[in-house]
Amino acid sequence: MPFFHPFAGKLAYIPSDARAVIDCSASAISEGITFIEAESDLDIHCIAKSEVHESFGQLVPKVKLEFPIVVLAVQVTRFLNGGMALGFSLHHVVADGKGKLQFIEALASISRVLVTVVNVRGLANDDGPFIGTFPADCRSRLNPPINDEYIGNCVAPCIARMTASDIAGPGGYVRACVALKEAIIKTTKEPLDGCEGWLDELLKLPAGRMANFAGSPQFKVYETDFGWGKPGRVELATMTRDGRVVIVSGKEEGTVQVSVALNAQHMWGRLDGLGIGRIANSRYKFIGKCITF
Repeated sequence: MPFFHPFAGKLAYIPSDARAVIDCSASAISEGITFIEAESDLDIHCIAKSEVHESFGQLVPKVKLEFPIVVLAVQVTRFLNGGMALGFSLHHVVADGKGKLQFIEALASISRVLVTVVNVRGLANDDGPFIGTFPADCRSRLNPPINDEYIGNCVAPCIARMTASDIAGPGGYVRACVALKEAIIKTTKEPLDGCEGWLDELLKLPAGRMANFAGSPQFKVYETDFGWGKPGRVELATMTRDGRVVIVSGKEEGTVQVSVALNAQHMWGRLDGLGIGRIANSRYKFIGKCITF
């Protein structure tokens, strides 16, 4: 969601200018994403057939078309005879069809990392906590904002708190993304709030129950050229501890490179079932996968 910032806002109307705007102010995003969990007695096998069904409308969230209008809403529907449906309501004002698909694929890709880490560590049936941490760029969120030319540190920690079994279970991908977005909203609303206690809070987090994200798809690392051509591979060499995840723009246009470091003892006998390629070094297995958006 930090890479699709307008999707978190609301469509608002300004009477004085007679125009509509996407409001991403702190007050507009304070309520977070509209997330609905539902159950249905519909037959999933019938729904899945290539036929037109009037019941499709039950599987997407209903959004009131009155200003301010929610831009994004998500609904997870569980069927009583097994299976689930994931429905999105995404206002056309923020994206066309291609943009919507890019968002959904990005949502799935980032949350898939969390689900993978939970499963690899054997926490799928664990009701204990699982934490996702990542930095939020605060340059544009300070008052007054800092311009893009500033090269010092200007990030705040986002801490998403989840339950391991919820992330690994049905609808886990969506729950992971909602938790990440809620953490972003909390942090960016008051970026420097409690900054004197950030280090203590981070040090208290359970190391074996974390995924620590760094980077961004906006980091165009493969466009760097020192005069002898673009790099063949870029990695953040210090992100080799268990649970570290690095996300950067991929080599090919429209791709993202996701690198995950996991302790080898958690991985034997598990990764083959997850369908993820592996590259080994002496201590860790690195999971490297380019995901097309």
